[in-house]
This record gives sequence, C-alpha cells and structure tokens, in this order.
Amino acid sequence: MDSKSQSASPDGLSWTNAFSGIVDALAAAMPGDEVWVAAGRYTNTLQLPMSAALFSGFAGTESARAQRDWQANATVIDGGGAAVPVITLPSGTSVQTQVDGFTVQHGRTELGAGMFCNGGSPVIMNNRFHELGSNLTIGGGIYVGSGETEIRTNVFDHNRALQGAGIFMHQSAASVTRNTFRDNSAVKAAAIALDLCTGVVEANLFLRNACDQSSTVDSNGSWVEFIRNRFVNNRAGSAGSSGIGCGTNGLALIANNLFALGIASSGANDRASSVNVDDGVIALIWNNTFMDNESHVFGLPAVAAQSGAQIVNNLFVREEWALSMPADSLSDIRHNCFFRCAYPWGNQAALVGLNGTLAADLGLRAAPLPAPAQAGFAMPERRQERCARRHAQTTL
Repeated sequence: MDSKSQSASPDGLSWTNAFSGIVDALAAAMPGDEVWVAAGRYTNTLQLPMSAALFSGFAGTESARAQRDWQANATVIDGGGAAVPVITLPSGTSVQTQVDGFTVQHGRTELGAGMFCNGGSPVIMNNRFHELGSNLTIGGGIYVGSGETEIRTNVFDHNRALQGAGIFMHQSAASVTRNTFRDNSAVKAAAIALDLCTGVVEANLFLRNACDQSSTVDSNGSWVEFIRNRFVNNRAGSAGSSGIGCGTNGLALIANNLFALGIASSGANDRASSVNVDDGVIALIWNNTFMDNESHVFGLPAVAAQSGAQIVNNLFVREEWALSMPADSLSDIRHNCFFRCAYPWGNQAALVGLNGTLAADLGLRAAPLPAPAQAGFAMPERRQERCARRHAQTTL
C-alpha cells in the first residue's frame, strides 16, 4: 500500500492500484499474504490478520521484497497516543505473521503500548519501538503473553513503563536476540521483564537504561540463557542491579557477557550492582567481564548469589566489592580473576588462591566514577560506546 496512491479502484495487487491506507490493505489480506508498505508516516492503530506479514521500506516501484530498503525508506506507524496497542497481533498466529522494518511510536495503553501479542509464534524484526508507554504500562514496546515469539534486530529507545519498558513476556518461550535497548526507563525492568518464561536472551546491547526498582533485565520464575550481551552504563535504584536480576525459583545461565560502568544507587545488603541471584534460583555464571561498576552503598557487590551458584572463569576489574553470598552458601567458585578489586569477597584470604582463583593489586582500586549528574547518565556517550566496542571481541 502507498499513501500517495490515487487509484479509483484499489485492489492492492500492484503499486498502480495500491491501497492508500494500511487498515484497508490489512482488511483485504488473506493468510499467507504479504502487505508491502511504502515509505511515509501513518497515524493508525492496526490489527493484523492471521498469518499475514507486514513489510516496510518500499519506495513504491519494487517488484520483489529483496529490493526494499527499510532504513532509507522510513515507514512510521504512529499511535497518536491511543489507549490501545499501536499494533495487535492475532492470538495463536504462526511464523508467517511478521512485522518487519517499521518505526512504531506514541502508543500509551497499559498493556503492550507498541505491540500486543498473546500466543502464537510471530517474528518481529528490524523495527524501532520509540517513545511508547507510560508509568502505568506493562510492556512499553512489546507485551507477549504465551507463545514462541521471535524478537530480533530491533531498537527499543526512550520507552517507559511500570514494568518492562522494552519488552514484557509472560509464560513465553523467549527468543530475544541482537536487539538494542537504550535510554529506556521503568519502575521495574528498564529493558526486559521475563515472568515464568524459558528461552534465550543473546547478543543484545543494553545502554543507558534506568529503573527505580529491580534491574535492567528481570527474570522471575524463568529458565533463561543470557549469552553474549553487553550492559553498559545502566542505572538501578532500590533492590536492583544495573544488569540482570534473577528471582523466584528459576534457572539462569549467564555466560560471556560484559557488565561495565553500571550504577546501583541504593539497595539492600543482599543485592548487587551487576548480577543478583535470589534464593531458590540456580545460576551458572561463566566467562563474564565485570568492569568499573559503581555502587552508592558500601558493600554492594558486583555479583550476589543467595543460593547455590557456579561462578567460574569470570574477570572482575576495578570492582569495589566483587562477590557476596551467605556464609553457608553451596556456591562453586573457581578460576576467577580479580584486578584492583578492593574486596574480592568478604574475607580476601578465604577466596584468593582457592580453586585456581587469581588476584592482582587487591585493595588498590582506581578512583570511582563521579556520581551521576542526571538519571545516572553522566558518562559521555562516546566513551560508553567505545567501552562496549573495545570489549566486544574479547568478551563476546
């Protein structure tokens, strides 16, 4: 469809006879159809039909989908502040349902302001979810309730929510890969909230997100793999971490991630600045780098595990307090390296040299970063992104 179409009898079968509105084009779509949308700005809220695909990035002359350029031919779907999701996907849909290449913005509903999906297995890729949600929203960018939704190569920026400013997923099989979450804010879960989920969160960038409570990524009662992600200069408020928080009886593999320049402004003694594992959660924390994370509370560690965790082969650089866990913890701690960490773990002598653990310059920590001037984002953007790039190859 093309907003510039002047056809007197549109049928959507050619650019010459294109529909001028997305709603009309979707109403004519059948299962298995593709709806091609030409560049432009459309103020609509949409209901996708079952098993239809919505693609953007067309100039209005293409004869094959491969000819489109969704970056050059920007296509914006603006919810206009409506009290319904900007895009609603049909329940129980298949992988044929796709939303690909759009900027979705200005939705304000309380459940899935940008997109609502309840069941099925759609593919959501190459989109930008921008300025969505409110302080009452669950799932600022996307809400997913059950199903096996694939969310990849999207950008989530400047969204806000009560919980899950980027994504909220409930009882779902999560596949969240190669997305960017930046400058989002929430009361809980500034980027992603996973509730009773399974799946993988892999190769995403989390940059300058802020939450008042909990963590940048919250995982509750879920069995999830967090692999090859980068957390840079995120901020957490009370009872949370600037990276990942795992709670309420779950299982987490946290491997090959970078946690850098995070700020935990306050919190209880059993919380952490980067990774927090609650009692009843089994966590495998392998091969991560923790560097220059800050806490405004003395004794708040980079990693806190309240129950059994396997903490193996991690690098801690300039962390004020690296690890914390109860005295009777059954955690397995081996082959970690601490560099210029003031307190590797409560009693340094009990940890250093144990099971292959190495340490250098203990107690000689570089000067901490200054307290954030506003919203935890005092660090210049170029330095944040250089830090992420510099450690991507060695960490990921």
